[in-house]
Order: sequence, then structure tokens, then C-alpha cells
Amino acid sequence: MFDAASEAWTPLGATDRPVVSAGQTDAEVFVVPEEGGRARELLSRADERILLAGYTLTSQSVVETLVQAHERGVSVRVLVDGSPVGGMSGRGAAALDTLAWNGIDVRVIGGDRARYRFHFHHAKYAVVDDRALVTTEN
Repeated sequence: MFDAASEAWTPLGATDRPVVSAGQTDAEVFVVPEEGGRARELLSRADERILLAGYTLTSQSVVETLVQAHERGVSVRVLVDGSPVGGMSGRGAAALDTLAWNGIDVRVIGGDRARYRFHFHHAKYAVVDDRALVTTEN
């Protein structure tokens, strides 16, 4: 959208948030698939919450880990893209169904509620208790 007063373009629906610093912290680096179990290990150690955001979710072992965490009282919430390139696979839909059937809050971005007309939620991260897991497989 063009704002004539400021002579600037702003993406429709964009938010302008300040950068927030958390101070010094520790970070671990690992490579997937060689150390793919490290992500599941972190998820399996959750005590209070798991906020998982992904472009897609098809891993049966991750689904099982999330269900087990939920059964031990961990608050588990999942957010995925509803329209990944090529469409949502049957395996992905089954994974989300399993989570929902087990009482886990599953949200899918897409359709009429998408923030931008051609929006893709391409994130790959999780907040596990007070830790962050940021991944990419691109």
C-alpha cells in the first residue's frame, strides 16, 4: 500500500516491531539429518510448554513426542502452513489429525484468514520451556 503523505510503500498488513535483545546466551549448532534426534530430544524434555511452528509436519516420531509431552501435562501448540507448495500431503494431514485427536491445539494458516494473499508460513522453530530451537532444512 502506498502512503502518499510519507511517500513510502508498506506491505499490506505489515507490522513494524522494534528489535528486542535478550542479552548474552548459549547456542548449540547441529546438522540434520546426522543429528536429527537432537530436536526430538529437546521436545521430549519439555516440562511446561512446546510452541512448534513449521512449514509442514510429517514426522511420526515428532508427533509421538508431542503427544507424549501433552500426556505428561505439557502445553503443546502447533502452527503449520495450510497450503505448502504441492499441497498438504496425506502424511502431513494425518500427523495433524493425530495431534488434534489427542487434544493438542493445532492451527493451520491459510485460506480466507491468511494474512497476505500469497502467504506461506515457512518457519521451522519451537519454543520449549525457556529454550528456542531454530532449524532450517533448505
